[in-house]
Amino acid sequence: MIPIITCTVDGKCLPVLQASIKAHTPNVPHLIYSPKLETSAKSYDFALKIAFETYDEVIVCADDLVLTPDSYRLLIEDIEILKSRHGDKLGFVAAHSDFTRYTQNIRYQQSPEDKLEYGKWSWEHDCRSIRRLSPIFHYLSKKMYEDIILPPIEWYSDDVMCEDLNALGYTHYISRSYVHHAGSQTIGRDGHQLTNDALPWLKKNRPQYLDLFFGEGVRKQMETLELTAEEITPEKKRLKICVYAISKNEEKFVKTWADSARDADLLLVADTGSTDNTVEECEKNGVAVYDICITPWRFDHARNASLALIPRDMDVCICLDLDEVMEPGWREEIERVWTPETTHLRYKFDWSSGIVFYSEKIHARHGYYWHHPCHEHIRADLRINEVWAHTDFLLITHHPDPAKSRGHYLETLELSVKEDPHCPRNAFYYARELYFYCKWEEAIAALNKYLKMPEATWVNDRCYAMRLIGQCHDALGDKSAAESWYHKAAAEAPHTREPWVALAKLYYEQHRWPESFGAAMRALSIKNKELVYTTEPTSWGPLPHDYAAISAYRLGLTEVAIEQGRLACELDPEDKRLQENLLWYTGEKV
Repeated sequence: MIPIITCTVDGKCLPVLQASIKAHTPNVPHLIYSPKLETSAKSYDFALKIAFETYDEVIVCADDLVLTPDSYRLLIEDIEILKSRHGDKLGFVAAHSDFTRYTQNIRYQQSPEDKLEYGKWSWEHDCRSIRRLSPIFHYLSKKMYEDIILPPIEWYSDDVMCEDLNALGYTHYISRSYVHHAGSQTIGRDGHQLTNDALPWLKKNRPQYLDLFFGEGVRKQMETLELTAEEITPEKKRLKICVYAISKNEEKFVKTWADSARDADLLLVADTGSTDNTVEECEKNGVAVYDICITPWRFDHARNASLALIPRDMDVCICLDLDEVMEPGWREEIERVWTPETTHLRYKFDWSSGIVFYSEKIHARHGYYWHHPCHEHIRADLRINEVWAHTDFLLITHHPDPAKSRGHYLETLELSVKEDPHCPRNAFYYARELYFYCKWEEAIAALNKYLKMPEATWVNDRCYAMRLIGQCHDALGDKSAAESWYHKAAAEAPHTREPWVALAKLYYEQHRWPESFGAAMRALSIKNKELVYTTEPTSWGPLPHDYAAISAYRLGLTEVAIEQGRLACELDPEDKRLQENLLWYTGEKV
C-alpha cells in the first residue's frame, strides 16, 4: 500500500483533507510533516528524505486538497498499469483537478472531440501522457526523487522537475483520478510576482528552459536584459463582452436586467414591437435598443437579428432574457475561464423553482447562429473549430413572469417538428407542450412517437417523457397504465428519483401502503441530484419523506414514520400539515 505524504505550513485546509482521507482511504497511511523551511521545495525535500527511508514509493498530496471516494483507487490502478509499461522510468502520475493548469483542469475541453457526459468531460475517463503537469496529488518513486533536485523556487518548480525527468527518459501521465483543489493557501496568487521571484534561479540554473516556458527569444534577451514577468508574460487582454436580448412588453424587467449586467461593455436589446414602455426604459438605463420586426413570428429569427446588431469587435456574447439576471462576479469568472481559443461556455443556470442545470448561451461573436422556431438553441457554424470552456459558477438566474403568455409556443413547436422531423429535442418539447395544454391523448401519441425515434437516446429526456405519459394516463383515469409507465421511467433512468416519487404518490392515492413505502424509500436512497432540467424539485424536498412517513405509519412502523416525518418537517418547517402529521406519529395527537 503506497502511503500519502503531505507537507504543510499553516494547515488551513488540512482538517478537510484529513477528513476526506479518513472517509475514503481509511487504511492508507497518511504521513504529515510541517518543517516550515524557507521554501516549499526545501520543506518537501525534508519530508521526502524521511519518507523514503521507509518506503520506495509515495503519493505526494498538497494540504489544500479534498479527495473523492475514487481519488486514491484510480490513481493506484493507473500507476500499476503504467509501471508494467514503463518500469522504473515511469514519471509523475498526477490527478486532474478544478484549480490547476489548463491541461489537467476539468473546466477546460482538451480537444474538439471531448463531450460532457453526466457532468464530466470524456477526457477525464482516460489516462494520458503529458510533457509537463502540476503534481498536486501524484505518484513519486524513490528512484525519481534521487534522479532530480527539487528547485528552491515556488513557481515553475513543477515545470523544471518534469523537464529534468523528461531528459532522463521518464514519461509523465495525467491520471483518471480527480481531487478538488482549494488553491494556493500559502504562496499567494500574484502570478507576476511569483514569476519574478523564479526568474533569477531559472536564468542561472536552467537557462535552456527559458524559451520553452516563456516563448522563443526570451533566453537571448535575458543574456543582456533583466526582463520582468510583465515583460515576458504580457497581461491578458480584457475581453469585450456584449449582453443581448430580444423583448416585447417587458418594461418591469429592464432596470433589474441592466443593473445586473452593468459590467458588460455593451447592453443591447432588439425590441420586437412593445406597446408598453420597454423601449423608453432601455434608453433610460443605458441600453442600446433597436426595433425589429419578425413576421410570422419565430424565436430563432429574432435572436439572429439581435445577434447581427452586435458590433463585430465583441469577443463574448451573452444571450440574457429580460427576466434573467447576471449573478455578482459573473464578469470576473468569464474572464478567468475564457481563453483566446474559447468559443463557447457552459455554466450553471438557475431556472427557478429549485431547478439548476448547465446552460450554453454564452458564445463567441463570430461563428454562431440560433436554430429552431421555438426553444431555440445556439449552434456553431461547421466551418469553425468549437472550443468549450466550463465553469461551476452560477452565472445567470431566471425570474420568470407567471403571467407571461406561451401563446406562440404550440404553433412554433409544431413548425419546429415539421422543419426538422428527425430532431428528438423538437419532438419532445412539442409533445410536452401538448401535455401543458392538457391535451392528454394527443400528448400520449406525440410522446410515444418521440420515444420511437432512433435519435432519442438521452435517458433523462426519455425518463421524463415516460413520466409525462404516466401523468396523462393518470389524468384520464387509467391508473394501471400510469403505474406501468412510471415503472418504465424508473427502469429507463434508475439513477433518478422522480419516477419513484411518482409511484409513491400513485400508491398513496390508492392506499397501497407497502408499495408506497417501498417506492418512497427507493427514491430516498438516490442521493445524487443531477444538474439537468428534467429534475423535479418536489422529488428533492419533503414530499418523498412525507409519503414514506404516512405509509410507514399505516404499516405500524412507528419509529420510521417519526424519523421520516421529522425529516419532512426539517425541509419545510412552515408546512402545518407536516407538523400535525408528526404529532400523530409521536402519539401527541389522537
